[in-house]
Amino acid sequence: MNTIQPHFVQDGEGRHLSMMGVSVTFKLESTDAGAPFTLWDYTAPPHFAGPGAHYHKFTDETFYVLEGTPT
Repeated sequence: MNTIQPHFVQDGEGRHLSMMGVSVTFKLESTDAGAPFTLWDYTAPPHFAGPGAHYHKFTDETFYVLEGTPT
């Protein structure tokens, strides 16, 4: 039986990438979770277009907006 263990990541921790004014911090990756799951902290500047419409054959995406309004 597999048991899920808690994984705590503090503010500022995680693998970090930055490009074109966008900041991405990987809080939990599949190698940490032991499952096909990734959690990002994604920050974009105001009026940033973001990725265009796209499709993931084997992946689901969820967005939890903390500040601002997606357009």
